[in-house]
Amino acid sequence: MTNRLCVPLNFRHDMISYVHDHCGHYAAHTLAAQYYWKSMFADAVEYCKTCDVCQRTKINYGHRYAPLHPLSVPDEVGTRFSMDHKVLTRTTAAGNTAVLVIVEYFSGFAHLIPVPDQTADTTARAIVQHIVPLWGGAIFAL
Repeated sequence: MTNRLCVPLNFRHDMISYVHDHCGHYAAHTLAAQYYWKSMFADAVEYCKTCDVCQRTKINYGHRYAPLHPLSVPDEVGTRFSMDHKVLTRTTAAGNTAVLVIVEYFSGFAHLIPVPDQTADTTARAIVQHIVPLWGGAIFAL
């Protein structure tokens, strides 16, 4: 155990203030290495409550994250689909710039449809021409 200097009551506030302002916020551990008084950490916490910087940068450990609501697992084929465009690095000989990827969730079956652009009109036409004949109206029941 190291010898530490016991600080009288009338100097405690000045010591906390000096160490806090010159050695960094929440610097009570710096004091504890060389000085001692019974309520040192409680006094440092009280001092930090008056510091604007300490109050702005403190971590809120009571923060709660919003609960996750996972998607339900589909119970039959053709009830849920996901889709996205995969942009190609260059235009194909047929003039296509992207691939519309549509995946059926239950089976994982993927449809890869080359499309000339990523507009809503082109996407809708590709769905009507390539997906609806295979899956029927189930894709629109979502």
